Amino acid sequence: MHMDELSLIYYLQATVQGIESFVSESYVFFTENEPILDIPDIWLPYNGQNQRLIPLSGIFNQELSQLFQDFSREYDHFFKIIKAWTKSLLLYLGRGEPKRPEEWVQFRKAIDKHRKSNGASWMRESFSQKYALEMQKLIAEISYLAPLINQKMAEDYQDKLVVFDDLGDQRAKDLIDEAEGEVDLRKAIDLLYKAVALGDSGIQASKAYIGLGMRHEDLGEIDQAITAYSKALTAWKPFALIYFWRGRLYFSIRRWEQALADFEKAMAFQNDERLPQLEREEAENYLAEIEKGVNN
Repeated sequence: MHMDELSLIYYLQATVQGIESFVSESYVFFTENEPILDIPDIWLPYNGQNQRLIPLSGIFNQELSQLFQDFSREYDHFFKIIKAWTKSLLLYLGRGEPKRPEEWVQFRKAIDKHRKSNGASWMRESFSQKYALEMQKLIAEISYLAPLINQKMAEDYQDKLVVFDDLGDQRAKDLIDEAEGEVDLRKAIDLLYKAVALGDSGIQASKAYIGLGMRHEDLGEIDQAITAYSKALTAWKPFALIYFWRGRLYFSIRRWEQALADFEKAMAFQNDERLPQLEREEAENYLAEIEKGVNN
């Protein structure tokens, strides 16, 4: 792949941003109990498609090149997990391997149909728990490398970088900050919806959706709160606390399967992503209550 310097810079920026979004959405797609994502090409990695190539030979700064090598390695590993999980999911649902694009569409519809009636029941299987944990580790590593790459590119390329909607992000941040100081919950909710109207992906969107979940929860609007937390999981990257908060809501409306899945996901995060100790203890109590109810 031959590019001039500016084209290479733009491509690398877009690649880092796109990969961060893709890995987060892929994790949520495989683990969610309800179909909340529309990613028509989620299965393409299974056939080796849709993988953005990183032209390492065009990166002459040694430190930046090494960062991209590490980034590319984790991304390649992530694709292998998608392929392996897809194969296991095909076996779990008793389906043959799709060959044509329309067969992949039908597989996606079968997934959504199963999810609507049974949730992501495959998450109770050991193969899914293994892949979910591997994905979490890779997402954490990719999320660690991305800002290092962006910082190094800013140092090396300075004014040649593309500004990806910085203005919209700043406006969203201002609205979120204003909502945090607003005591009227309805006014705060209006401000947060204005924030996500500026963009429904990225860190600011994630913060806005979390804020919406909390305020809808305070108002007793459980369905709206669950929807907001679900969108927070896909807007940027999943966090243990978001799964914990949503799990509590599912528990409160007796949706035991969804609550169980969310608490287990929250507890699965490790190291710096780990659920805080107080919430871990609370999640353990919820899990014990659910198990007691199932056994009775």
